[in-house]
Amino acid sequence: MNFDKFNLLQAEKPNLREMADATAIGDYRNSGCGDAYRIFLRVSPSGVIEDASFTTTGCGFGLAALSLCCEAAKGKTLDEAAKLTVEEVERGIEGFPDRRKNYPASALEALQVAIANQRDGGAGAARGAKPTREQVLRMVAASESLGALNGAGLDLSGLDLRAARFDGGDFAGADFSGCWLMGASFAKCSLRGAKFRGADLCGANLRRADLYNADCRGADFSHADLRNSFLNDSDLTGATFVGANLGFCKLTGVIMEGTRWAGAFCDAMTRFDPGLVAPLDVMFHRDPPGEMFLKEEARP
Repeated sequence: MNFDKFNLLQAEKPNLREMADATAIGDYRNSGCGDAYRIFLRVSPSGVIEDASFTTTGCGFGLAALSLCCEAAKGKTLDEAAKLTVEEVERGIEGFPDRRKNYPASALEALQVAIANQRDGGAGAARGAKPTREQVLRMVAASESLGALNGAGLDLSGLDLRAARFDGGDFAGADFSGCWLMGASFAKCSLRGAKFRGADLCGANLRRADLYNADCRGADFSHADLRNSFLNDSDLTGATFVGANLGFCKLTGVIMEGTRWAGAFCDAMTRFDPGLVAPLDVMFHRDPPGEMFLKEEARP
């Protein structure tokens, strides 16, 4: 591995950006580390990839792999890009370490998702017109899934959305402030920058959800399932996570003033910013079976 080239990718972050005119988007979760990848493609009518970019919640190895993968895809037809190999991707830094080979492989799998969506007519890029609040309420009343809606930036503040199913949807930047969301399901949902201020998410399913930079001030996540989710850089001021499952959850860079954690479960892969939760012996205790719980207050 050429560390000078690797470090240059970390500094310049080529292709790290969202793409407003994408014709297809591919969302992927690295099963090895849980990081979320999103690849954007702009494909010409003749099937040539004119531009490729990405966003990620992941580490430097993921960033490098995605940067190289997007660069390798540019100028290729969909068929050619679909045949890219790990060796071709990692050539840009003269190979990844053996224990990090999963990163270029995962970047290629994310690219394959975007290519498949392009071939399916651009699925994942355009979801049609935005629904009205009334339409959303009717769908919830009929127990219909909301995952296929064009939900990015949607204002749903103050609505009763108990047990609603948003699974797999794109609700980045949506406003759920003051919503009743008890028992709702957001599995594998994009919620980047979404607003949940004062929302009630008791018992909600947020497994593998991406809540990067979300506003969760005063929200109630009691007994919610947040396994494998991303809350990096989110504002959790005054939020409640009593009894929540935080296994494999990423919480680096969060604001957590006045946050309640009593009885919240975490595991060895739960990630906090060490500067926020040190010393760990004050924050954690282990039950007899060896499970770890946050202990800001006594468990109920």
